[in-house]
Amino acid sequence: MSNTDRKLVEVVIDREGHTHAGKPCEKGEKIKVTPRQKAWMEKHKVIKSTGAQAPAEQEG
Repeated sequence: MSNTDRKLVEVVIDREGHTHAGKPCEKGEKIKVTPRQKAWMEKHKVIKSTGAQAPAEQEG
């Protein structure tokens, strides 16, 4: 799978001084990253966690 075939998601940088792909990013800047990169960025508080999870099943 090539880099262009990977699914990218948009995130918003939430920390000053972050670089991505060798380029400085400003707080509030939107960039596109892979889901794996997004998870790393959430873990290291580079972006705000979206908290998006699959909807819970309703009992009925």
